[in-house]
Amino acid sequence: MKRVALTLLAVLLASAPLGAGGLSADEGKVLIVPGKSAVGSDLRRLEKQADAGDAEAAYRIGQIEERGIGRPADTGKAIQAYLRAAELGHRRAALRLGQLYSRAGDYAEARLWYGKAAQRGNAVAAFNLGLLQEGGLGGPVALQDAIGHYELAVSAGVGEAALRLAELYRSGRAGDLDRVRALAWYMVAERLGTEEAAVLAEEFAATMAAEQRAQAAELASLL
Repeated sequence: MKRVALTLLAVLLASAPLGAGGLSADEGKVLIVPGKSAVGSDLRRLEKQADAGDAEAAYRIGQIEERGIGRPADTGKAIQAYLRAAELGHRRAALRLGQLYSRAGDYAEARLWYGKAAQRGNAVAAFNLGLLQEGGLGGPVALQDAIGHYELAVSAGVGEAALRLAELYRSGRAGDLDRVRALAWYMVAERLGTEEAAVLAEEFAATMAAEQRAQAAELASLL
């Protein structure tokens, strides 16, 4: 549980979306224009586009309000803009809402918006939702749901999700104790370049028989 808490602090309280889960190279960026008058002009343009149903415009308004670009930062206005964008189907806005509600300690709302973003294919949101479900934050502990969301996140390259799966199978919290599957997930996390994964995999493998290590390696190649 200590590692879960540390991961929650590192991920849920992040100030910007993580670069994974099918996110584009410009994920989280905003059109930054010089001067307050230019920002005001840009906001008016974006507001007209948002009024016409442009989800990306609403999202960019949220970024301007949240980051205080050319104006004082206003989280309340940012949330309203992100809500508008998310309701129009914008997955990054739904992810950002989950992160902001997590930062505020409103994990029930965070679960809601991470869930919406995950349903729209955002792997970072799926991972964060899994953390909340595993830790019982904002709702009951739901380990099987967490496992499903971690697996979705791993499929998009989120190595931390593979570490969580390894530790769940290693501890037996995922169901029956499964050391082979646990090592396989450590190997997947290492393959994805996750910090600490190589050391954890090596240390855990040292406690297992050669046959088990071979089985884990074969399983990891399929995950």
